Amino acid sequence: MARRISDSSHKAKLISPQFVRPFVKSNKNDFVDAEAICEATPRPSMHFVQPRTEVQQAMRALHRVRGSLIRDKVKTTNPIHGFLLEFALIFDYWKNQCCKNGGDHRFLCTPCMARCT
Repeated sequence: MARRISDSSHKAKLISPQFVRPFVKSNKNDFVDAEAICEATPRPSMHFVQPRTEVQQAMRALHRVRGSLIRDKVKTTNPIHGFLLEFALIFDYWKNQCCKNGGDHRFLCTPCMARCT
């Protein structure tokens, strides 16, 4: 939005929310936020931030989507891992890992896993 305002020959100033927070006087709502921004803006010590470029916004969006996908993957695989562990099917996974590592069973987490292989 700030880039579009700048394109129409206006000067856009962005204030980071952490600098406006001390000027909020009561519960958070739009009116109180606007009042705090109006009070904070004319201060000579106020720090303004530069608007993000399109490349920065795109990278930020990609990182957020990637993080969301990773959280979803972990959220899905953890219960499956638990169910497999209840049926002792997880040991097949460890056996395959042992075979990939040259049959060395010492890297397993517990002595019980080493006995099961």
